[in-house]
Amino acid sequence: MAYPDFVLEKFRIFLFLSFYSLAVFQASCGAIKYNVNGIKSPYFVVTEFSNNRVLIFQSFPVGNQSADIVLGQSTMTTSGTGLSASTLNGPISAVSDGQRLYVSDFSNNRVLIWNSIPTQNGQPADLVLGQPNMTTGTIGGGSQGLQTPVGITIAQNKLFVTDYENSRVLIWNSLPTQNQQPADVVVGQTTMAGVASAGTRVRFNHPTGTAFDGQRLYVRDRLNNRILIWNSLPTVSQQAADLVLGQSNFSSITANAGTTVNALGFDNPIALTSVDGKRLMAVDANNNRLLIWNSIPSQSSQSADAVIGQVNLTSKVAGTTAQNFSVPTEIYSNGLESGVWRPSGY
Repeated sequence: MAYPDFVLEKFRIFLFLSFYSLAVFQASCGAIKYNVNGIKSPYFVVTEFSNNRVLIFQSFPVGNQSADIVLGQSTMTTSGTGLSASTLNGPISAVSDGQRLYVSDFSNNRVLIWNSIPTQNGQPADLVLGQPNMTTGTIGGGSQGLQTPVGITIAQNKLFVTDYENSRVLIWNSLPTQNQQPADVVVGQTTMAGVASAGTRVRFNHPTGTAFDGQRLYVRDRLNNRILIWNSLPTVSQQAADLVLGQSNFSSITANAGTTVNALGFDNPIALTSVDGKRLMAVDANNNRLLIWNSIPSQSSQSADAVIGQVNLTSKVAGTTAQNFSVPTEIYSNGLESGVWRPSGY
């Protein structure tokens, strides 16, 4: 087993042990480069669910460095919820395309967009998706509504938003420029109006996010205990996945593929990342581990090759040592260097 010691191999990995404290690393900070969705920018961004804010560090933090900018609050010392262009209610994910900043505002059922990286505390967003205006937070569906959005991905000038309670992923074929701009494609449901959960080749059950490796789209289908793979980006609604990981077929949904913990199955696969399109890593939260495929899977039900956080692929012991995890929940890799970050206090 590889030890999460800081240097694991040749990739930099960031592993988060709290579902509500996610970060996006994109950029060039001196000699350290962070790159998510193929975009570089000199910012380190952290979303804080319970404090209802997004913190922006204008360079990679060293030691107990203070954030430079706060969004969702007017000052660094407040944490209240709100429903406006400058307030948030449970932000989950923050992603940049190198110019704009996108934040999923979970409990307000919307995604906020800043047309440039904010430079002032409490700076209001420019656009909203999922709502007709900045002061509405209604649960919605269809091509223009959202219900508790979580993950955001930008790939090939397209926007992917994981709509958690609607059990789907919405795709905008070009980056939105208008409030409540309708999505062009839906996967996870048979129509734009569909919101029910299921476990099939075209249906999801509460997905938590997507990833893109330059060619393939990955969806972490959390409550179906699986990862779905499209060998190219979906271009039409209801497009079926090409591959499934974590289950023996597209209709199975049980944890650990219906048996005890093993190299094939998952129990709540909550996060994943692809390293340079050559390797795949998935956070298997309830099994307290990180699974690694040494090459991108080319067939369904392909078993993982290695594990971090456990002594072998049949163990799931939780722990607080340098060799163990306890319900890890998020990972990012820049494909260049390696290390594991475990935020203190969790």
